[in-house]
Amino acid sequence: MKSASPLVYLGIGAAIATGALFLMSQATPPARHSSASGEARDGRFQIVMPDSVRADIFLLDTHEGRVWVNTELSYLGGKPEVWMYARRIDGPEENVEFHKQIWAVDEAMRKAAAAAEEKLKAAEEAEKKKR
Repeated sequence: MKSASPLVYLGIGAAIATGALFLMSQATPPARHSSASGEARDGRFQIVMPDSVRADIFLLDTHEGRVWVNTELSYLGGKPEVWMYARRIDGPEENVEFHKQIWAVDEAMRKAAAAAEEKLKAAEEAEKKKR
């Protein structure tokens, strides 16, 4: 059995990156700087960090109840850390809507991977014809 070409992996990686960027684009504006006490100057945003575990750091919007988690983007060079909005699902209707969005991204990624596979096959066929 022939292994997949690097172009297939590139296409799949591009599809995954596109999905990740779509999800990241749903985030809200970045946090404000906090004071030494951990509370923002206007009191709206608070960085919460339990004493025991650094991985549990989160940013809390005290006005709207929104939460962001500190996330490392390991697929980017330098592995930057960003605040990513943590979507809260409160009830069955929101759960269904959330999964519809996830399925739409998943379907788009599958289509992109299939298109990359087709392009690869066409390129391989063209190469065979040249020989």
